[in-house]
Amino acid sequence: MTPQQFAYGLDRWGPDPSLWPAAYAQDARRLLDADPQARQALATAAAADEFLASLRRPTVPVHLEQRIVAQLSAAAPAAAAAQPPTAATLPLLEWLTARLWRPALAALIPIVAGFLLGLGSVEPVDHELAADLAMLAFSDLYAEFDDAQQ
Repeated sequence: MTPQQFAYGLDRWGPDPSLWPAAYAQDARRLLDADPQARQALATAAAADEFLASLRRPTVPVHLEQRIVAQLSAAAPAAAAAQPPTAATLPLLEWLTARLWRPALAALIPIVAGFLLGLGSVEPVDHELAADLAMLAFSDLYAEFDDAQQ
């Protein structure tokens, strides 16, 4: 475990390594035995935890507490009725939310927008004008071809 990982664990699980997940707690204990900076970080986190625990908790008016509990009780049936994703939908969800799709879609959006803008700006072709331009453009070639055959 690195000191950065230990600091992350302190922020996430608090200063008591016994409350950490088992694998992390063992690594944290090894780091604490070896690193004085880790011990200092643990002491700082413990002091901050004790300070926060010593603060006076605000009193909540009874009517506000009852209103919050009533809202939570009303929301509980809706939360209980919500079904978690089934095993059949999980692979599809993982495929749709893969990290690869976000940059690919971000790159595809300007390409599609440019294509649509280009497609929308095409003007109808005037066939008579196109024929006249072709005649002017290739008339020198025809003259050279005629001169070569004579």
